[in-house]
Amino acid sequence: MRSLLVPILFFTLLLACVSSCKKNSTRTAANTDTVVNARIAAIQINEGGSITSWRIVYDTQNRVDSIIEISPGTTPSVKKFAYSASFYTITEFSNSDSSVNKVTLNPDGTINSIYRGPQDTIYIAYGANGVAQIKNNEYGQSFTSNYTWINGDIDSASSPPSNGETYFYNINYLWQIGDGISIFDFLDYGRPTIHSKHLMTEQVYDGTSEKYSYKFDSRSRITQLTIESETYNYTYTD
Repeated sequence: MRSLLVPILFFTLLLACVSSCKKNSTRTAANTDTVVNARIAAIQINEGGSITSWRIVYDTQNRVDSIIEISPGTTPSVKKFAYSASFYTITEFSNSDSSVNKVTLNPDGTINSIYRGPQDTIYIAYGANGVAQIKNNEYGQSFTSNYTWINGDIDSASSPPSNGETYFYNINYLWQIGDGISIFDFLDYGRPTIHSKHLMTEQVYDGTSEKYSYKFDSRSRITQLTIESETYNYTYTD
């Protein structure tokens, strides 16, 4: 499972540390603004020896300006971001084709909706704790996930007809954009659709466990994420 949007579209982190748990405690998570505001400059993914690389360019306001994907034997594809006050567009150029997504924003900068085509729109609703519901209307069908939160972290999600999802965390680390869930939203939309307070270490859905292990630099930023046989290496802008 590569994104919290996946259970909607298809019906639907292992850190070796004794502090990894589902509920939060009063312990202080390390590395506050350093990791939450870290800007990833490049990503290299190794999937069984096949290497794919991304380069991320930022504008003068530290917003994602473009994302360039380079895969062996293919022409690089580019996503170009253009911002307005209440929305932004993402134009993807791949080979001779292009497509445009439109992301509308709430006043606080969170995502309200993602338009991905004439019959493909995602809507995000918020509650007191964060995202309460993500609904995808796709080609005449509607798929919905409802989220419950505990102390700033997503505790579980119900996504009929699947059996739902449960999430686990390492409370010694705050959330980062490079975690096992948010990195995929970042590459798609330049920002996460949803995230918890702490660093996710495991997601269990329909009886299947997906675990996320990490390596960190001296500033507690993720330098490597491992998901099963896939390895994601990050470098930062500073």
